[in-house]
Amino acid sequence: MRRWALAICIAASLPADAHQGVPQEHAILQLRPDTTEILYEMSFPAGAAAARWRLLFDEDRNGRLSATEYEHLAGGLAEALRSKIALKLEGNRIPLRVIDAKVTSTDAADGLSGPLAALVWLGTREIPPGTRKVDLEVTPLIDPMEPALIRLELGEAKLDSIQGGVHGKTDDGADAVRLRRGLHCTMIINVPRTNHPDAGVSESSRPGAGSP
Repeated sequence: MRRWALAICIAASLPADAHQGVPQEHAILQLRPDTTEILYEMSFPAGAAAARWRLLFDEDRNGRLSATEYEHLAGGLAEALRSKIALKLEGNRIPLRVIDAKVTSTDAADGLSGPLAALVWLGTREIPPGTRKVDLEVTPLIDPMEPALIRLELGEAKLDSIQGGVHGKTDDGADAVRLRRGLHCTMIINVPRTNHPDAGVSESSRPGAGSP
């Protein structure tokens, strides 16, 4: 429930035209003490793109999707999105896993081509304490050339610098970056030890400390 409650934060911060005939993709990149998570919202306007996705999961070919078929559609969108996001730590790609996915709008008044919206929750390992180089590349799923807006929620970590993409601030002052196909951003993030579950544990006392 926590993840879907947080989804309200995205919807509340969407631009005014977010659901008025243009594709919209927004996300929160969140650093947590024991994980890194991405909550991603996509909103398909009525039209061919929404119809293509529904047709893929209209398993009985009756022109409408059942609740089970919508669950399968959410999973398909999640896996497709996972392949479109590259997150790197110190130059090494770290794999993302699908935590959950949900179709949030099943308005098919226009048939299979009606508007379609979904939320996808992705996760991976935590960003360890220290000054870290994090690269993020996102190819939007609906329209690769229509930038996705990624809000950065870094907890107690500090964003020292960001290069690439279009960097700006949200209305409430949070850092954000817009990315599309062919663009990526490089962030230098200072992660304090207090942001980490092993805070206060000396390096020498960690299991495997001193091993290559």
